[in-house]
Amino acid sequence: MKKKPIMIVLSLVLGITMLSTTAFASISSSSGYEVYKAALKNLPQADSMTAQATVSLSDNGSVILNADGTVKMDSATHAMSGLSTINAGDKTQTNEVYCQNDQTIMKNGDSDVYNVMAMKAGKTPLDKNLDNRPAHEAVAKDVENIVDLLASNFDSNISLDNQADGSKVVSLNLAGSQITPLENAVASLIVKNAAREGERGLKAGSSMGNIDSIIKTSMPQLVDAISLNSVDMVVNIDAQGQITKQTASLKITGNDASGQTHEIVINVDMNLSGINSTTPDTVDLTGKQVNNIQPREFKGHMQDK
Repeated sequence: MKKKPIMIVLSLVLGITMLSTTAFASISSSSGYEVYKAALKNLPQADSMTAQATVSLSDNGSVILNADGTVKMDSATHAMSGLSTINAGDKTQTNEVYCQNDQTIMKNGDSDVYNVMAMKAGKTPLDKNLDNRPAHEAVAKDVENIVDLLASNFDSNISLDNQADGSKVVSLNLAGSQITPLENAVASLIVKNAAREGERGLKAGSSMGNIDSIIKTSMPQLVDAISLNSVDMVVNIDAQGQITKQTASLKITGNDASGQTHEIVINVDMNLSGINSTTPDTVDLTGKQVNNIQPREFKGHMQDK
């Protein structure tokens, strides 16, 4: 089945969260781990927030992908807006998405058409996750217990700096022999899973544009000798216990199917702001080209049959 590079990128970026959590397990004996874990638990409690993130990927020293996005969310009004840009080589793709007035609206920069999907009153696609909140909370608790259990087997390697204004900076730096076999196994699992996810993804001509074609030839697919070389993270937590900024840098090496060795560096910079004071952007469709789609059509856009 045709590979879908965008799903590889998304899987890698999402996998950083899992990998970083496992890495932070190595420092649970210090107060920094507990401070960070408590701050993570505070995030879902916010009624609204703005998340801005930038991601860059390099292969053997050459930048192959830059991406940035801003998402504004308000759970009380079931509203959301998002704008993302992906650059790979000389190609650029922008996408917009809005959840407003019981509609999900999507537009990519290659088209003047706004794809509109009607939702049930007071619902957005993201609310499916909220409907299953008890199950998700149970899974989250299980993951937390597993990470805490694994933490007891690792050495501490973290710093916690308490600032004069009550904020905190939690830092983690792992390299070489400090990286355990388990963390290497997690890295390998994430990368290989990303390759498998590459077999699913956006359908050509979808409402989200032609992102696949932009980065199709850029992303190396590691299949063997995958190793995590370094992990660096810095987390800024304000006096109220909310994460305001988190940066992460991961260096992974491995071989592709032809045996060529790649050194992949993934840098992520995330900023959170407007906690409980964010108002998502809206779009006025008056005079715009509109294409009404059904939820099942959107699903068809997102995955090959």
